[in-house]
Amino acid sequence: LLPWTFFSLSLSKTTPSFVFERSLLQKAKFPREAIPLSIIFSNFLHLLISLALFILFLLVTGNLRFPGILLMAPALVWLLAFTIGCSLFASTLQVKYRDINFFVQTLLTLWFYASPILYSLPLIPESLRPMFTLNPLTSIFELFHIAVLGQGTLNFQTIAINLAISMVALWLGVVTYKRQYKYFVDWL
Repeated sequence: LLPWTFFSLSLSKTTPSFVFERSLLQKAKFPREAIPLSIIFSNFLHLLISLALFILFLLVTGNLRFPGILLMAPALVWLLAFTIGCSLFASTLQVKYRDINFFVQTLLTLWFYASPILYSLPLIPESLRPMFTLNPLTSIFELFHIAVLGQGTLNFQTIAINLAISMVALWLGVVTYKRQYKYFVDWL
């Protein structure tokens, strides 16, 4: 739940961030992407502290799986990159289309149940698994399952598809922001 909380909280807080900070955008010249990125990195720091405490708990209880726990690092970097992409995209669209925040809140609720957070991927019927291949969070959370629980299923095809979708999301977020940030003050 810790990685999901980071992702959902970051996305829900960054989506309206440009609109909420409109007075700052109209008065000062600074890199505007600092507004959503500061929220994301603040939440990421909270995630790292929570995970450090969780790893300490696993160490004390003797449940720490040393080789597997190393998978947490690439999962965290992947989660951070995907979150930045989604957040920049949603927050940029929110400036022009003010209903994006409502859409994101609804999407996050559905996304929670469509991601293997509280359940493992083998519990999904075989006929529904191709849909999970299109969810970038599937591989990220399965990496966390392997790192913490020592169980989870991943194949390289799913990882490749999820990684490609994540990189497209990051690229789309950055490109959308770079094309639209010049008009923020006019739209606000």
